[in-house]
Amino acid sequence: MQIAGLDDIDNRIIDLLLKNGRASYSEIGAAVGLSRTAAKNRIRALEASGIIRGYQAILDPQASTGGMTFVVNIETEAAQFAAIKDAMVAAPETLTLMQTTGSCHLLALCYAPSVADMRLFGRCTSARPVSRASAHTPCSISSRDSSPPEFQILRCMNMTEQQLLSALTQTAEASGLPAALQHYYGGNIRLSLPFTKRTCAASIDELTLSVRSQNALKRAGLFTVGAIVQALEADELGKIRNLGRKSMAEIKTRVTVFGFEALSGDGKRAFFRSLMAENPEKTRSLCTWKE
Repeated sequence: MQIAGLDDIDNRIIDLLLKNGRASYSEIGAAVGLSRTAAKNRIRALEASGIIRGYQAILDPQASTGGMTFVVNIETEAAQFAAIKDAMVAAPETLTLMQTTGSCHLLALCYAPSVADMRLFGRCTSARPVSRASAHTPCSISSRDSSPPEFQILRCMNMTEQQLLSALTQTAEASGLPAALQHYYGGNIRLSLPFTKRTCAASIDELTLSVRSQNALKRAGLFTVGAIVQALEADELGKIRNLGRKSMAEIKTRVTVFGFEALSGDGKRAFFRSLMAENPEKTRSLCTWKE
């Protein structure tokens, strides 16, 4: 893979991480001719810029014991469409139902506690007056989207606010906060930074910033996360010498992620509720059902 705007070393690093997202900095550095620290700094820069949006494990659906999502494609005759649609809406397994064009008339994102339950639901669906029904577990072969496949599907559908809240939370847990924000809201959003007193007291060393950004902050007398937050709120960060647009983006991302990861599960959900409320137009566009 070649990404425009990146040098050969960054492109090689990305290729290595695509093959093995768990490769160590030392292994990456040895493969591209860099020290461990230099490789780490390059990877951190790629993450901060949003080129690398997260890492994920690909699970075997057969081994899952905590429930699973799956997709059901349904073809039906026009006379039976309304009855089948109503039955799928009423089914407790159905998370989201969407009418489509083409040979597949209905597409449903569903949930079942196990593979056996998924197969039973598929057989029950096929027994209804439909032309054809098939159930599939989503497993990515290739995707530019780093969120789990079921949320890639869900993101393309219209959701309830509760489903959006669940999708945001689970994508953040699987792929990181930047990935969740980018997937659902894009870059132009209003965002309340979630910080506790304990988080604000933390040293900026815990943010794992690039050397350039960290040195610039320390020269400006900013040694804690709280000091950076105050500078951001006062719009003073851009006045610091040697902090360009790229460094600013890195700092904002790291600070936000650090504050988010320090929250409890309820705190994270409250953060996303606030995000949804602060960006009502985008939230409505994601949650409006189109018949």
